Amino acid sequence: MIKLPYLQPSAPQKTTVHQFTGLDRRERIPEGAARDMQNLSADRLPCLAVRDRRRQIRKTPDIRMITYKNGRQIYVADNLLWVDGRSREQCFACDAFATIGDRVCIFPEKLSYNTATDKVERLSAKQVIRTAVFTNSTLTLDTNAVFKKGDGVTITGCTQQPYNNRTVVIQEVEGKKLTVYDNVFQHGELGSQQPESWTENNITLERVVPDLDFVCEKDNRLWGTHGNAICCCKLGDPTNWNVFNGLSTDAWEVQVGSDGAFTGIAAFSSHIIAFKEHICHKVYGQKPSAMQVQVAHIDGVKPGCAKSIVNINENIFYLSHAGVMVYAGGIPDCISPQLTDTYTDAAAGRLDSKYYLSARRQDGAHELLVFDTTKNLWVKEDDTAAVCFTSHAGALYWATWGEIWTTSTAEKGEAENGVPWSVTFGDFTRVTADRKIISRLHVLVELPAESRLLCELSYDGGAFFPAARIQDTAAARVFRVPCIPRRCERFSVRLSGVGQALIKGVEIKWTEGSDQTWHNT
Repeated sequence: MIKLPYLQPSAPQKTTVHQFTGLDRRERIPEGAARDMQNLSADRLPCLAVRDRRRQIRKTPDIRMITYKNGRQIYVADNLLWVDGRSREQCFACDAFATIGDRVCIFPEKLSYNTATDKVERLSAKQVIRTAVFTNSTLTLDTNAVFKKGDGVTITGCTQQPYNNRTVVIQEVEGKKLTVYDNVFQHGELGSQQPESWTENNITLERVVPDLDFVCEKDNRLWGTHGNAICCCKLGDPTNWNVFNGLSTDAWEVQVGSDGAFTGIAAFSSHIIAFKEHICHKVYGQKPSAMQVQVAHIDGVKPGCAKSIVNINENIFYLSHAGVMVYAGGIPDCISPQLTDTYTDAAAGRLDSKYYLSARRQDGAHELLVFDTTKNLWVKEDDTAAVCFTSHAGALYWATWGEIWTTSTAEKGEAENGVPWSVTFGDFTRVTADRKIISRLHVLVELPAESRLLCELSYDGGAFFPAARIQDTAAARVFRVPCIPRRCERFSVRLSGVGQALIKGVEIKWTEGSDQTWHNT
């Protein structure tokens, strides 16, 4: 009699997912990660929740920037500067802006709105003078001057003595008379002052403000880049960029020697960081006499993505060629390997400790992604193509090309009725060649009244098929949604619905199958 070996039956096993780890599009992802999602939030981790409803507060074409300052809503749209919904001034170009004191300054338009005085002013000033009388320390015009004390003014058009075509700092203004330092102006041979006064015709006086490509504020100065230069304005005065008196309040500028154009600028706690694609320049110091530039060869801001720069708790987030980076003062780290895609045309904002990024994928579609800096994970909201963001009173505001939206419930506007959401988990698999027999799948979901839920399954990378459905719940309750998948090597679960929901966990009971090759029928 031949004795055969006793075969032990495969013991049932259970996999429980109760800690969700956010969006992850890599080839192999951990259980609890989502390959795709829509309109979900990580605010209630370890559970996944549907994001809060948004509110549309304004419709207007061609929005280019939005910010809040001292409670006023300021934005540029339709070639106009708007304050609290009222058009104030023509504004044809708005590529960068920054706030300093009570002012919001817009570049390259060189426009300033003062929230304290409710006035719109030009940062630069220009005056053409038919007749001007010079002495060695004064300049008397044929009309009242438009400049103020402390302005750095560039003079051009002098023919009797080209030496006087220079930049001077005004010490006093008395109507038509401008006073500068002694012996600033010269006539005849240098060192001689003959005669004591002389007249020049058709000269131009201009307070020059550079055409800044990128701008930020730090230590009561505006900092910016133009060409291959980094510069800052006079202390507390964004109208003056050419005041060089040897004082601690002076403006400052330096030319750098690195190749390529600047792609963005940001203020860090201890320095200014001016980005190029693969290099950055760090400016240290608060006084012009002590300012110095250091160079770091790191991944910089991707061209066209300067609006992705956001400072969250002294960590600067931005989009580079290598992905989304976080800079904390040394070598930046990439925080987006799980996104796997390449993005362009990025804009970003901050809400509490979350980094909101709207960017265009390689296929041309936009995504609004959220990185929670405290939980270190990504979620996807939807396909919003935002052009700019701002934060105000604990809420996030953003603009598309024709609308302004907010997360604030205090704003007047049309709120969303129901938020459609979905999440795709998987693939659920084990690193083994054996086929698996899935005996039971449970999804634990909390749904409010009158909500609905659809659970779908996909086997071995195939199409999704409905597995369970809940519609028109009578009251809020927690549902344990049962599904019985068929035998497979791997499978995915997709949950979708409309309205609020709280996904608490996924439980899978399975046993090992054989390693024999077979095909589904």
